Amino acid sequence: MMNLMKGKHAAAWAIKVMALILLCAVTLFSVYVFLFQSDFSLSAQEAPAQTYTIHTAQEFIEYSRAYATGERNKNDVLNISINEGSVVTDDGFVSLGTSENPFSGTINLPSAGVDVFHLFDCPLFDYVSTDLTLSGAGTVKIMREKASDTPADGVLTSGALFANHVVAGTNPATWNISLLAYDGEGIESSSFTGLFGDIAAGADVTVNFTNTANIPVSSSASAGLICGTLGAGAELTVSTAGSGSALSVTSTGGQAGSLVGDMQSGSTLTLASANNTRVTSVISSNNYAGGIVGQANNVTVDFATGVTDYTVSGTVNGKAAAGGLFGRYVSTAAETFDLLNTYAITSGTTVTSTNYAGGVFGLLENNGTNFVFDGNSASESIVVTLSGGKYRGGVCGAYQSNALTHSLEMYDTTTTVAASTSTTGSASNYSAGLIGTLLTTPSYVRIHDVSCSSSGSPNAGLIGTAGTGGSFIDLTGNITVSGTFDAGLVADMPQGVLRMSGLFDLTGYVQYSAASGYLVKERNRSLIYALGDSFGTVGNWTFKRSTNRTIDDIHGWGQVLRLDGTKLRESDLLTVDMTAHTVTVAPAVPTMSTLTDFA
Repeated sequence: MMNLMKGKHAAAWAIKVMALILLCAVTLFSVYVFLFQSDFSLSAQEAPAQTYTIHTAQEFIEYSRAYATGERNKNDVLNISINEGSVVTDDGFVSLGTSENPFSGTINLPSAGVDVFHLFDCPLFDYVSTDLTLSGAGTVKIMREKASDTPADGVLTSGALFANHVVAGTNPATWNISLLAYDGEGIESSSFTGLFGDIAAGADVTVNFTNTANIPVSSSASAGLICGTLGAGAELTVSTAGSGSALSVTSTGGQAGSLVGDMQSGSTLTLASANNTRVTSVISSNNYAGGIVGQANNVTVDFATGVTDYTVSGTVNGKAAAGGLFGRYVSTAAETFDLLNTYAITSGTTVTSTNYAGGVFGLLENNGTNFVFDGNSASESIVVTLSGGKYRGGVCGAYQSNALTHSLEMYDTTTTVAASTSTTGSASNYSAGLIGTLLTTPSYVRIHDVSCSSSGSPNAGLIGTAGTGGSFIDLTGNITVSGTFDAGLVADMPQGVLRMSGLFDLTGYVQYSAASGYLVKERNRSLIYALGDSFGTVGNWTFKRSTNRTIDDIHGWGQVLRLDGTKLRESDLLTVDMTAHTVTVAPAVPTMSTLTDFA
């Protein structure tokens, strides 16, 4: 009996051990299957980089769709070697690259044979890294045709020409890209959003763009022929070439510029060729528009070695502001903006805006310390038609500083402005040879050695309105004004200070009406004075008048306070702080026994 019991116990233990072994085996198998499946899934997303030779358009389409599903590697090498037909990326093609895996590989382009990417209203890349290498022939040739009405799933039917998004890789990019005129039986694309939709922060791109097509640029976001938005700290070097008819750049919801719509803080644009863009119309329906850049916020615009001419002409139209070069330009550090022998704003330039329109800047904001504008009049002259805008100026439509201690210095500048005079006495519409308006914050503006003329009848030779902020306008050196204006210098001085010294030649000034002012038209409670007697006999202010003078120096009321330095000295009456940019009037005295007391 005892042996039988022992046998039963042994059998039970054996069954339990076998069950335990079986359970462990099942568990181990499950873990193995789980790990294997996870590893298989992971490997599908991170397929090893390979080299693919593309013989037909269909193979290119198949590769693009495989990439979109994660079955290709971002570092793949593509050898383009088409044997027959053309590379027509029809409705099955998916623009290469995703936000998670921007294409970063190599495309070897043939030096002969079929080497054109024929695209149906979609970019070659959705996301591409600056690590992309274009080798072989080195030039990507693109032909763009209108997309069909029923595209396949995942197919873009609008966007940029080359890439919607350029991201920063570990290397700078140098790409040669050509847009060819369409020569097929379909319909050429109606527009594209730019060569690049946006270039991400920190990216470095050099592009040589040859354009022989006549396709306009249009976007609901920021738009430019080369780039819609240039990210913070990004660098873009541009050379343009090509032939064809005039082109337009239009943004319905963002900024618009002939080259770049929006340049963000710290970004750099380098012009590596003359203006061969053929862009003659820049329009922003809701924001800023510029002949080069729509909005430039704390940026650098430079010229490559050997580039000596960048001529801007055509029409610039922006709602918030429009400028011959920049719609809105924000400076955050001490800066000298020198026209040199590089920019030319020709007589074919017309700028218009709902608000601010300027020959160079629509709106200039000085958030740094000192902004110096050197017009280099020995070689350049700003010739512009300001056809619309509440405030219009030959250099800037509006100027704003965020501190009175900052300064705007404008010199060596020659402008010829065609602009109609606004309604007499209007407080919201002014045009001028240099600045349309100083905005509400107080500013210090020093102007010297300038020459302004009109081919229309702007409000003022220099500044339309000084605004209500209490600004300090310091005029010195050689000031020349000729042509028809409503006021020789400033049309409207509600408050603030206008100080004059130097040689003022207004012999060519023609008054707009009997209500015009020789120097200033409207004056409220501003201080207007000169350091000299206007004849050049004492002090250093000489005022050369026109022989047909029939108006007062100041139309509104009063005259210029002349401080000749002998009978009346500036220091006797005023304390001028050139650091704070303030002028303090001496306190009144209870009795009048001298000329100084009376003054």
